[in-house]
Amino acid sequence: MNKIEVYSGYRQFYVWDNSIKPMVPEDWTEEDMELRIKIAPHIVIPCPDNEITAKIEIEFGTNELDFIQNNYDHFVVAPLEIISNEIAVVGWPDEIKAIYKVNPGNYSIYFAGYNLIKTETNEDYYRVFIKEIKSNEIKIIKQYKNG
Repeated sequence: MNKIEVYSGYRQFYVWDNSIKPMVPEDWTEEDMELRIKIAPHIVIPCPDNEITAKIEIEFGTNELDFIQNNYDHFVVAPLEIISNEIAVVGWPDEIKAIYKVNPGNYSIYFAGYNLIKTETNEDYYRVFIKEIKSNEIKIIKQYKNG
């Protein structure tokens, strides 16, 4: 597991195909914000709860059950297609924080938020689990509602 801090201006950071460095979509909907994640070709945009420096744990694996903890507040899964051999985790607007060598293919990005009620005191944290498996759409495991 790799622990990093990422500046998440505009409540976003990026997991993308590093050879493409795709354009970040600007057409956000209310649903995107509620899901706390947005997808576009070759990019997944997880959304921490605040414009903060997000504390993120990143892990690769084959068994998401090893990743899932019961105490998450929010948990979604999103598809990511990688055509190169690098996945990058990038802070807003384009600060590369980590690059991982991977096989080209289809991945699922698991994004979980913890302790979200304490974002004002920076006690929230996030986990990203990356698994080589095809998924076609965003799946909501648990949705956090503010307040």
